[in-house]
Amino acid sequence: MKKILFCGTTNLDYFIYSKSLPTEGVTIKGHFEQNAGGKGANQAVACSKLGNKPFFYTRLSNDMAGKYLYSSLLSSGVKKNAIKIVKNNKSGVALIFVDENARNLIGIAPGVNEKMPKLEINKALKFLKKNDIVVCEMGIPIVSIKGILKQSKNKKIITIFNPAPVTGKLLKKDYERIDFITPNEHEAFELTNIKIKNKKNAKKAANKLRNLGCKNVIITLGENGAYAIFDNNEIYINAPKVRAIDTTGAGDAFNGAFAFGLSKGLSAKDALKLSIFVGSLSTTKKGCQPAMPTLNDLIRSKLIKKNEFSKLF
Repeated sequence: MKKILFCGTTNLDYFIYSKSLPTEGVTIKGHFEQNAGGKGANQAVACSKLGNKPFFYTRLSNDMAGKYLYSSLLSSGVKKNAIKIVKNNKSGVALIFVDENARNLIGIAPGVNEKMPKLEINKALKFLKKNDIVVCEMGIPIVSIKGILKQSKNKKIITIFNPAPVTGKLLKKDYERIDFITPNEHEAFELTNIKIKNKKNAKKAANKLRNLGCKNVIITLGENGAYAIFDNNEIYINAPKVRAIDTTGAGDAFNGAFAFGLSKGLSAKDALKLSIFVGSLSTTKKGCQPAMPTLNDLIRSKLIKKNEFSKLF
């Protein structure tokens, strides 16, 4: 099994579940919950709960939020070796509203997530060797993303880049260092200026990203599944029908599962199929990390069978 390093944000999530989303000048009433979150952390926990205990490079402070988040990561099976504690600072927090249709509004105060020094990145990458896997998301500084991609390719590490949320621009040389890019339809639009309303549009956007240098492209389409181009082969996979109550961490579940699938030796197509199931099942529970399913959860849900993904068991 390949080793995996996730690089990304960790936030303390404050959820309010209500009938509708807030609008300017209107106070709404709802139910409050607090959970560990952050895109990078969610992805790492999703991978860990499936069975590969990954390394995770992130930054936390030693404040109350940071201590809670650190403990939560370790209890989820994420390795502590690459976690950086920045004392006397603020850990990241997020405010999330979720309505009865599973739509959300999110605001983030990134805290120590805003800086990720080159020396820390290089130290974290030392835990990986050739053909291991690194995953990074776009909540971290753009200069850090470029550094991770550059150093990873120098070491011949497989790179998965989740451009969420889109916060800056990469150069062609950066795209050429990406083995798998995984935007959703909104992020793909921001990167390519192509609105995705059907598979034809998804193909155009995917090909534009490939022309920029990305080797393989996955565009996630929410409840409509995903469109991908792997080694010039087009793939479209539908998502299973589930009763979604909170879609907040579905993309993170997807990315964590895709890295997990590749680490276990699945083909890109089978890893994609697994990821869609994991992302879909995660929407049937509240929160992000608490909603990340295990392989047994997937079997109990009847979304997968052991003989369908025998390499995972």
